[in-house]
Amino acid sequence: MFLKSIDTSGHVKTGEYIFKILKDVILEVGPSNVVQVCMDNAANCVAAGHMIEKEWPSIIYTRCTCHCVDLLLEDIAKCAWIDAILRSAMKISGFITRKQYALAMFRKFRGKYLL
Repeated sequence: MFLKSIDTSGHVKTGEYIFKILKDVILEVGPSNVVQVCMDNAANCVAAGHMIEKEWPSIIYTRCTCHCVDLLLEDIAKCAWIDAILRSAMKISGFITRKQYALAMFRKFRGKYLL
């Protein structure tokens, strides 16, 4: 559940700083009401997550699954043979989306949108 937004402009986002912010919020709602904290995979967030688990063993820290999958796909895309396929696919989809006639034919015969 989203609870609040905090402006952290002008602050160095260290693990300790993030932990302090999260600690204040956890104490505000009550540690017994918090089950999980999900954050980015950056080193400062990982450090803050471990501090939370140490402070409250009942609260689980997890890394953002979407971010993990995104990083995984970026690494997979660096493989030479996959990179070649991706470049070809981007050329084809770029051609189709830039040409009205090709895009109309694609939609007519495939019945789908090209993303």
